[in-house]
Amino acid sequence: NNLEPEEIGRVRQAIRRRKEDDKAVRAANARLLKAKIELEKAQKKMEEARKCVEEATERANANIEKDADDLLLEPTPWNNYYKQLKIFYDREGHSNFKRTITEADVVGMTEDQAKELKTLSWWTCRQRKFKRRGELEQY
Repeated sequence: NNLEPEEIGRVRQAIRRRKEDDKAVRAANARLLKAKIELEKAQKKMEEARKCVEEATERANANIEKDADDLLLEPTPWNNYYKQLKIFYDREGHSNFKRTITEADVVGMTEDQAKELKTLSWWTCRQRKFKRRGELEQY
């Protein structure tokens, strides 16, 4: 070898740095590979969770109508008014009530019919007011 001792030292340092750099690159690649594998697992879990949410939402939506009817079986004041409104709607074909029912509105009705009209008008207008204010309970 025709190298000076100083040159030999620089070559050895370069070789040592090269080995250290190669070792660091291999370690970094190993960490990257591990992170990719963990990411794939996390993405798979995320997709499974997304499918679970979709299935639960579909089930909930499918049960809404049935549950609504079943919930109406509970004898609460709200349910009672709603049932009265449904009977009125099925009989009269509408649920459009004036805010205030006057004596002129109930001419020719029986006392019970007039009371029903006034009560349903009051309740329906109240529910609409709650809805406008965002105070109507959601089930």
